[in-house]
Amino acid sequence: MRASVVALLLLLASCTGTSASSTTGLGEPIFVESGTFFPGGLPGTPAPDGGAIPDGGPQIPDLGTVNALVLAGQVGHNFSGHVTPDSYSVGVRFQDAGTGYWVVPADGPDPTDDNLLAWSFNAPLGLQNLQFVAIDGTGQAGEQQSLPTCVVPPYPDNYNVCYPTRKPPAVVVSLLWDSNADLDLVLRTPDGKWVDPKHPTTADNPDADAGFSEAPSTVGAIDRDSNAECVIDNLREEDATWTNAPTTGTYLIYANEFSACSTQASTFEIVTYRRVEDADAGTYSLAVTQTIGGQFLAQQANGNDEAPLYVTSISFP
Repeated sequence: MRASVVALLLLLASCTGTSASSTTGLGEPIFVESGTFFPGGLPGTPAPDGGAIPDGGPQIPDLGTVNALVLAGQVGHNFSGHVTPDSYSVGVRFQDAGTGYWVVPADGPDPTDDNLLAWSFNAPLGLQNLQFVAIDGTGQAGEQQSLPTCVVPPYPDNYNVCYPTRKPPAVVVSLLWDSNADLDLVLRTPDGKWVDPKHPTTADNPDADAGFSEAPSTVGAIDRDSNAECVIDNLREEDATWTNAPTTGTYLIYANEFSACSTQASTFEIVTYRRVEDADAGTYSLAVTQTIGGQFLAQQANGNDEAPLYVTSISFP
């Protein structure tokens, strides 16, 4: 008998301030809207070194994803595979994160049909093993299968969180917020230039390369216009990134509420990161150097017709 297909549609959403629950799974690294949460380790037996699939019991013959790089805050990342015909459901959890596992029914023979299982996901960053196991109708679990997954932050880090020998940007300034409002990160450079999502580069030449390279560029750029014109992207974050050290001077950092988009209030944070090098180990990381929060009320939305709200500054020698 042909194995059944299991498709898991991950809806990734950055989430803070929630606490874990042994009954609801709120605050877990994975929250499955249509699943059932159980505390404890994933049932079943670890896969042998040879990776051979046993002849009996519920099993997952194959498992995969188009891209094992998963963005925290991303919506619609798909994992799919097959379970043997004696399987009833699938269990899933991170190997080294969380307090329990989720169980979802194994139905739907086509991973592209309308019955995909909806998940929301608050992932620990870095290289993670996402574990799966097939479970039959009596509750017997088969052999566990692992899928290495790199969970990257929504701010640009050149995948450094998963590969520490890769050099991250020299500086990142991030604006994050908690509602579906259209907020904007705004900078004023030492030479007086205003930078925002609609004028996203510090360069005099807008076509200047602000991407990852070994060139000694001091250009910074804003990566996106999140929730622009109230078209909701579920990211709620904008980041200014400098691949190399910025031009000497003081940069003024602002936040602006372009539109409330029917929300009543938006709490935000501006977080600054700087690159740190461990010369002995040959590795790098991004270290948080400053975090400052604030709030906008709906009536403060201005469509860029008023001055943005000054929040903080950063200086470079």
